[in-house]
Amino acid sequence: MSKAPKAAIHFETQRDNKTRWVKQAQREGMKLNAWITKHLNAALGISRNSSADTANPKPEDVMKLRESLQKRESIGITAAQDRCAEMLHTSRRAWQQWERGERKIHPAFWELAQLKCSKN
Repeated sequence: MSKAPKAAIHFETQRDNKTRWVKQAQREGMKLNAWITKHLNAALGISRNSSADTANPKPEDVMKLRESLQKRESIGITAAQDRCAEMLHTSRRAWQQWERGERKIHPAFWELAQLKCSKN
């Protein structure tokens, strides 16, 4: 299967616009170019489910996964975050950043977390 050809667009904007857009894209777990494309397509009424739109889970999805493990194992928030982090061989801080949307979780880690949390 071949990929669609790509084209570049260059435009200038005010620094505060770019800063605001970058922060919002990060909160949504997206890169700026994917975020801009998503919103331009939405403004034009174009609905496309591209992998760029769905590659990273939303922070609330990460939190829901932890909450399900927390409930199943009858443990507290921090202990559940520790368990989730251990399953992925990462730190509690990284897991907390994924939950808050400060950092995006790689799709491979997300898939692994879902698999491991469902087995426990």
